Amino acid sequence: MRIGSGAICTVKLSRIHPSKHIRNKYPNHTRKDEIVGVRILRQEEKIVHRKQQLSVVFVHDEFKDDGGQHIELYCVKRWAHVTAEGDANLFFDVPPPPPPAISPTGSEPDDINPHPMIARMATTVGPLSESDIAEARTLVNDVDDDNRPAPENIPARNESVPNIFNAAWGHSGSCNRKKTGPRDYKPRLEFGNNESMPTVLKIFESFFFQSFIKNVIIPATNQTMPGNRPLTYGEFLVFIGLWLLMATIVGPERRDYWSTKPIDMFEGAPFRLSHYMSRARFELILRHLSFTDKQAPPLLDRFWQVRPMISAWNDNMSRVFSPGWICCLDESMSTWINQYTCPGFMFVPRKPWPFGNEYHTICCGISGILFAMELVEGKDQPGS
Repeated sequence: MRIGSGAICTVKLSRIHPSKHIRNKYPNHTRKDEIVGVRILRQEEKIVHRKQQLSVVFVHDEFKDDGGQHIELYCVKRWAHVTAEGDANLFFDVPPPPPPAISPTGSEPDDINPHPMIARMATTVGPLSESDIAEARTLVNDVDDDNRPAPENIPARNESVPNIFNAAWGHSGSCNRKKTGPRDYKPRLEFGNNESMPTVLKIFESFFFQSFIKNVIIPATNQTMPGNRPLTYGEFLVFIGLWLLMATIVGPERRDYWSTKPIDMFEGAPFRLSHYMSRARFELILRHLSFTDKQAPPLLDRFWQVRPMISAWNDNMSRVFSPGWICCLDESMSTWINQYTCPGFMFVPRKPWPFGNEYHTICCGISGILFAMELVEGKDQPGS
């Protein structure tokens, strides 16, 4: 259907501007949420994400000012999906845009571009230089890391700091572990007393918190998936397995794993996945994947969808795994490039990849298994 003045459309909340009106009305909306019944007024050029773009201006009965007048909202024209045409004499005489492509995240492409400096650093090989770190710190309003030392640990001005290199180095001949008392406790998996030697799949499922997958993620995903073919647990394992397999290869784009072109030295992925799952089905699952079955809270919380999953993973690990007597507490980065689409965005220059979400993690020093994590929320942590 064609768009014009008086047309009735559906628009995703994340595409509507000014976004402050959307945040005030729907503080915890997601990329999937949309509003129906908007009425198109006109089309005009608007600055959207620092670019001049052809947009449509519309109103909706849910958005009015204190005087009861409609507030004018707008979005880039291609994100307004017509459900009822207006007067044919008022159609906008513009050819329809091509259908949007699938983005690497499985959703529609985002108009918000990453900061140019971060996009440039994404192609940098090796550690960041001092000038790169200084330039990244100019984004102080966009990044936040809670790694600054506690006030009591900051040396006072002119305070002398002990030089560790003046101390004696070497082995004293005594075992510090035995002196302090801990026994040589080995890591182990917690299976039932009657459990036979577990298979690799059984171990994977134990770490994979399958009860949360079966009771929350799969039902929540099926609620939004179209068609009469629901996602099953077995199919979800295949879906995750394909992701793990693709993660072992650097270079090919995701679509290359379903390409029908012959594999050669310069193009395509080294293997094809259509034997296990079609690309259309893979993209459908990815597009409708949901991580919680809870409703959005009334207050702004950018992490409300992932909190139950992180908590369930930690609870599961505490049940199935007992770490050894040596543990390592550290920080881990979840790679991200676009700071405008990443709640809790952090910049930690000492990390191999310094941008993205930061997690406080603890691992067993003997087995190398990570068994607890905590998301660092930074400036996006909701108020009490």
